Amino acid sequence: MPDEEENLNYKALIEHSSDAIVVHDLEGKILYANPAALSLVGDASLEEAMKKSAFTHLPDNIAEIGHRDSRKLMEGQSIPPLIAPLFMTNGKRIEVEVHANFVNFRNRPAVQVHIRDITHRKRVDEILKDKFATERALINSPIEMAVLLDVNGNILNINDNFAAILGKSPQGFLGLCIWDLMPAEVTPVRREFFNQAIQSNQSVRFEEKYGDKWYDSLICPILSDQGKVLQLVITARDITERIRIEEALREREGEIQNLIENTRDGIIITDEEGRVTRWNKGAELITGLTATDVRGVPAWEIQARNVTTEWAGPDPLSWYKTLWSRLLADGNDQLFTGLFDGQIRTPNGDIKYIEQSVFRIPSERGFRIGAIFRDVTDRKKEEQKIKEFADNLKRSNEDLELIVNIAAHDLQEPLRGIVAYSQLLINRCRDEKDPLIEKYLKVIETSGLQMNRLLDDLRVYTRVRIHGNQFSPVDTEKVLLNAQNNLELAIRENHAVIIHDPLPIVHGDAMQITQVFQNIIDNAIKFCGDGVVPEIHISAESRQEAWQFAIRDNGIGIPEKYHNKLFILFERLHSRDTYPGTGLGLALCKKVIERHGGRIWVESEFGKGSTFYFTLPKE
Repeated sequence: MPDEEENLNYKALIEHSSDAIVVHDLEGKILYANPAALSLVGDASLEEAMKKSAFTHLPDNIAEIGHRDSRKLMEGQSIPPLIAPLFMTNGKRIEVEVHANFVNFRNRPAVQVHIRDITHRKRVDEILKDKFATERALINSPIEMAVLLDVNGNILNINDNFAAILGKSPQGFLGLCIWDLMPAEVTPVRREFFNQAIQSNQSVRFEEKYGDKWYDSLICPILSDQGKVLQLVITARDITERIRIEEALREREGEIQNLIENTRDGIIITDEEGRVTRWNKGAELITGLTATDVRGVPAWEIQARNVTTEWAGPDPLSWYKTLWSRLLADGNDQLFTGLFDGQIRTPNGDIKYIEQSVFRIPSERGFRIGAIFRDVTDRKKEEQKIKEFADNLKRSNEDLELIVNIAAHDLQEPLRGIVAYSQLLINRCRDEKDPLIEKYLKVIETSGLQMNRLLDDLRVYTRVRIHGNQFSPVDTEKVLLNAQNNLELAIRENHAVIIHDPLPIVHGDAMQITQVFQNIIDNAIKFCGDGVVPEIHISAESRQEAWQFAIRDNGIGIPEKYHNKLFILFERLHSRDTYPGTGLGLALCKKVIERHGGRIWVESEFGKGSTFYFTLPKE
């Protein structure tokens, strides 16, 4: 792993270098450009830069030199630094110093170019060309900070900007030693740069912090005709904002890396060939494989070794290799959208279910592949338990329905015989004029008929409880009409008046909703005072995602203490002699409404009629 760590460190160094660094092939195709290079020419992204030649921003004659020098480097020759103009994307011209050398980039020969913006230095050089105009030029210079020193560091002149920053007029600094103005802890380093410029007769550039600000400083020696250093110019520009941005980026990168490493979700990243380069702690925890186990290994080999044949078939290696070939070839593959499930086998033999998403990471050679996955094994187990419970419940309900139907059928057969023979005996007893016997037989007949109705209602209730038709749009105007047709005899015999407002379309089981309307209207007709004509009004109001229906009557009303008991199976508030019925009607309504995700309730006072409310979904 040392080579890999060195590569990572080298990459980090290039990424954060203040010098522009570009890597291109012999033809000038850009293979890589660091952030400083993008900033230098004004490109918004690496992808934008890679669409152009490395020589795009150079004049034609300089581009020809670049092509020639590239070939020399490929042949093993060395080339001297080049100073040339460079035109930014926005058309602005700057001066640059270019150093180039041969490199092996991702197993292919290439040229690595270091580009430094020397516009600032060239401006100073131009100012210093006329030695006799040096002081006047410094004073009038637009450079942010500039000071002229002798070889001992004594101030000969200082521009207004620098003097203002130090808090005095320019005249107040003349003759002072620059080193006496500097904090003691930084003086040795700056004097070292100063002496280096004197000894080498060359400019020295460095970045330094002064107070709470950072500066890009340049020390330029002024030479006599004999090459002796006479004076030195120090210039500086404030780069605090750039340093702040770089530090913020590093901090943000650290936060992202910390988040990646400490999340319980697995995160993996591959290179452009599909080999794993990143395998976080979450991935280790889920798969049981360490980063050391998988780094540099093709992703399809890892998957093929850690998957069941049930999931990937008898030849998982071929299956996954084909899949990855497709991913690496097509950046628009459907796998790059949404979540999908997977299954893995850990080294200790455990089978785990995962939920994962795949994404692309643009790079200088196309794109890399990243994936985020989560262990959903526990959730899958719970889903399986729920499915098994639902299957068992379905079987139990089917058994219950079968038992109810068999019991109802077997009981109704003898009941029909009892009722039929009771009716025969009643007719014979009328001739014998024995009222007591006739009365007893009438009780037998009534009880038999009541038992028969009860069995019919029980079968209907069981069907509603267990299953119904698929939901679809239901016109409740038609539902009400069907309910009225079913109750035609009761409506006509009691002269009932039924009116309704416009009723909506709902989503549900039309047959079951008809039973709800029918049972409530039937009760409204049944539980009406003596001599009172039943008046029933049906309406509906919109309530967010549901419709709220109201069926209002002018019947005998219901005491408040019985409101909650109305919807209980077999619960009756009146004797069968007073009001016939099985006690199943409203319980059936409650089951139907609950199956539709709604609720049902009543508002009523004794002697003042009742209003039954229920809700049904709009969609």
